[in-house]
Amino acid sequence: MLFKRIGKVIAALLVVVAVLFVCFKAMGYIEQMKMSSIVNSEEAREVYEKDLKYIDKAAFTPNVVIQSYEISSFEKNPMGGIIVYLFVNDHKEYTVSVFLHKNDSDGKLVSGGGGWSPQLEQLIKEKNQ
Repeated sequence: MLFKRIGKVIAALLVVVAVLFVCFKAMGYIEQMKMSSIVNSEEAREVYEKDLKYIDKAAFTPNVVIQSYEISSFEKNPMGGIIVYLFVNDHKEYTVSVFLHKNDSDGKLVSGGGGWSPQLEQLIKEKNQ
């Protein structure tokens, strides 16, 4: 009798833990999908291109360093927003990171900073000399 009761309690606890685990995973998946839609939006692309033009003033024009970019990956920024990693010119060593977040005053996506790889910086310096 006691063993049946203990067995039922353990089974109930396992069910609760399993349900919580599934809910936690589902919430993570939903958050990842939401971030993906933000990162791939037209508004975000405008932010990336603005940051890339800051690095290379004539970006996306003929005979300059930055001709194209693609999104490599992204992750949630612990301080808020999303960190997006870009490959420049399909070259894995030429990387740019962009910190996306929403502007408090108007809700638009803006860049909160970022950085670029030393290899890309060196290439831009060589091209501009």
